[in-house]
Amino acid sequence: MSAKDGKNSAALYNLGICHEQGIGVEKDLMKACDYYRQAASLGHANAFINLTLLSNHIDADEEEKDNDENIEQPITN
Repeated sequence: MSAKDGKNSAALYNLGICHEQGIGVEKDLMKACDYYRQAASLGHANAFINLTLLSNHIDADEEEKDNDENIEQPITN
């Protein structure tokens, strides 16, 4: 069984780690979430935890970016 067939939760989890941390591949948080999601759907508990933490981190970054954009906009009446 390999990660390619999408049935090996440990392999999918490890691919998530590689993409989250940029180990051997370009860092890609969205791909990491996808691999964690696949592993979690197969019952991998740590993948579920990492998916939750990473999703919260991504949401917080997007919210901060939105706030920064609002601050940069001029106030008009």
